[in-house]
Amino acid sequence: MKTPEEQKALTPEAESRMIGLVYGPPVSQEQMRAAMEKAALQTQSMAEQAFMVYGPPNMIPPQNPSAIFQMQGLVPAYTADETPVHWEGDHWICRCGTQNSGKFCTECGAAAPEKPDVWTCECGAENTGKFCMECGRPKQMKSAVTVRAYTESDLPEMLAIWNAVVAAGDAFPQEEPLDAESGAAFFAQQSYTGVAEKDGAVCGLYILHPNNVGRCGHICNASYAVSEACRGQHIGEQLVLDCLSQAKAHGFRILQFNAVVEGNTHARHLYERLGFTQLGTIAGGFRMPDGSYANICPYYREV
Repeated sequence: MKTPEEQKALTPEAESRMIGLVYGPPVSQEQMRAAMEKAALQTQSMAEQAFMVYGPPNMIPPQNPSAIFQMQGLVPAYTADETPVHWEGDHWICRCGTQNSGKFCTECGAAAPEKPDVWTCECGAENTGKFCMECGRPKQMKSAVTVRAYTESDLPEMLAIWNAVVAAGDAFPQEEPLDAESGAAFFAQQSYTGVAEKDGAVCGLYILHPNNVGRCGHICNASYAVSEACRGQHIGEQLVLDCLSQAKAHGFRILQFNAVVEGNTHARHLYERLGFTQLGTIAGGFRMPDGSYANICPYYREV
């Protein structure tokens, strides 16, 4: 005879059937992801019903995910739009809040989203969609950009680009524009002068030369300029990368920028992303066109 306690106890098979009735059959991670994607496509009204049943997102019991989809066919209390899976730099954030770098979430097993193509608009804003979130401009199709050594035939376009930056007065220390004669001599005397060419036209340039002499002659300096019409297309980055290669090829060991204006955030972010180190801040080191003085931030990197 079984004791009353033994009679009340469920057999393993009965207990398994009971759990299946309450929570539904066990599911694999692929089935879970497929169910979540299907659930995310449900209407907003159903999402609101799910919120009323399950409460806020952090109340969903992760140990019983199949129950969420079995009960009344409702969507979970969070959707892809409310807690999106997104990339932040070289890692991605899962819906469960876990930071990951691999193909699957280490916490819940969700697959990594496709890494978006980040592009910079002419207004300077970084975007991942087809239109700029700041100004509404459409994403421009990228054309091939070639960085090469300049030739004399490039000089008219080079002078226009260089003199436009000089005239702006907020990046280069030079105050006087170059003419055909002085410009030809100036670019020829550099250790290396490179240009960026796009669709048959010069859209940017850089100059490379020693930053000092004698025992510090292995340190070089460079300046970069991109035409106003082509800014925001990562041409400056290509110029800097080519400059680093040419600096090494010309026997330099360190590339140093002496006077990066503190407010030139786009240039500073680019340099820091490429591994340059800021050497500090020189207060009032740059005289602006209005007569005020801005701070400058020297940078350097081994080549």
